[in-house]
Amino acid sequence: VNQYYESLDREQPLDTAGITIRPQDGCLPTVRGEVDLADEDVTVIETLPALDDIELRITDSLGVLNDDERQLIEELVASNEGVSYNVQQQFTDAERLNATVLEATNDGRVDVRLTAAGSDGSAVVVTVDLEDETVVRSYAMRELDADNVVMAGEDGYETVTTDSGGTITFETGDDA
Repeated sequence: VNQYYESLDREQPLDTAGITIRPQDGCLPTVRGEVDLADEDVTVIETLPALDDIELRITDSLGVLNDDERQLIEELVASNEGVSYNVQQQFTDAERLNATVLEATNDGRVDVRLTAAGSDGSAVVVTVDLEDETVVRSYAMRELDADNVVMAGEDGYETVTTDSGGTITFETGDDA
């Protein structure tokens, strides 16, 4: 909850509080709004609903997926709250994404990297279990130019890696 001030000179907040509402796990749906404390009124400013429909262009150079498994991955990406949240946070147009199979194991787990056309190095990586028809894990990746980055610490849920070209990759997310 953030209370707004008319100016920096004001000592007391206005009778309006900015709010962001989301489930305890930080996933969808998210609602941003304002509460008028005097009138006991809530105004919704923005919502971030779950993905309704998504089209994946799947590239499977490993040759591990059949048509039913491709469809299952598309359905899991759209319906899983964690994946949906990561996709909407990374991409402005989340309706059509490129999906590249990165790795597949004998126990039915497949890692898929989701990117958008013209993206800035952002990606969402999803691990699905085809046998259990579930999302095991998803996380967002963002690449930054290392010339202008100051790193102040390390979070237990964040991985920071660099390559010899000076690119820094951040990976954040939770196990599903």
